[in-house]
Amino acid sequence: SIAGRKGIGALCFNIGQPEELERRVQLYHDGIRQPQPVGAFINNQVAALGLIHCAETDKHAREIGGPAGMWMLNKSLELYRPWQEQGTKIPDSYKFAVGAVQGERTGRSLEDLIEGGAFCMGSPDTCIRILKKFEAVGVDQVLCFMQFGGIAHQHIMDSIRLFGKYVIPYFQPSSSQLRQSA
Repeated sequence: SIAGRKGIGALCFNIGQPEELERRVQLYHDGIRQPQPVGAFINNQVAALGLIHCAETDKHAREIGGPAGMWMLNKSLELYRPWQEQGTKIPDSYKFAVGAVQGERTGRSLEDLIEGGAFCMGSPDTCIRILKKFEAVGVDQVLCFMQFGGIAHQHIMDSIRLFGKYVIPYFQPSSSQLRQSA
């Protein structure tokens, strides 16, 4: 809600469960209803960062992206572990991230992480289905993190190509929608 009150956009650094993301987006929108802008204009947008791997088939996407996504999850756990082991107070700005990594993702299967939206991995149709969940809760933009966990360069390029050819156009407004909003 702080970003909303300041009239600045919000960036969620990890896409978790759509329900939790919906709660955070709602907090942002609650704040922006009565903004006290810190800049020259109000940026009423919410963006989210997602681990994304798009392939020709769900099976191939999971074979390539799955181990890399799990590697990223484990690295996130390693990042926060010292705070817990040392009894260090977790800074307020990191509390959600720590809770998300531990509560939402730890001990879950790759399939659960994909179906829950923590990872966006699959065919173009599957990626569209997953991203529609985030569109439905008010996310305006998704920043696609595609080069993670040691995925080979060619697989990254193939993922970008498929995502650009099929997924991005699905979410582009039609020319009639653009005319209506002008």
